[in-house]
Amino acid sequence: MNYITMHDVPPTHVAWQKISANEGTYITQFAQQMESLGILVAEQHINIDLVDKLLVLLVTTAWEKYKIMIFDSTCERPDPFFANIFQWLAEQIDERIEEKSTQAILCGLMALNEVYQ
Repeated sequence: MNYITMHDVPPTHVAWQKISANEGTYITQFAQQMESLGILVAEQHINIDLVDKLLVLLVTTAWEKYKIMIFDSTCERPDPFFANIFQWLAEQIDERIEEKSTQAILCGLMALNEVYQ
């Protein structure tokens, strides 16, 4: 986790192939952990509310770092399921963030409306 937050992920499959084996292991293992977390959420073994409370920043930050390489890797090695669940989890979290932001804005507007009536 610390490695991923402190380092960049190679932007392409070709760049990923050029990094050290140790670095590649960190990057691959973390992506697999995010995929596993997504599977646990999708299969309802872990509640997405828990992920939203504890890991929201980690999931969204990791996806932002990984998505360019993952999309490029999918073109290089056609695998329709490559990081599919990781992407789904990040999108679910993004939707929840957007929904919460919209609710907060509406509540704020309603409070202002009550003050000025």
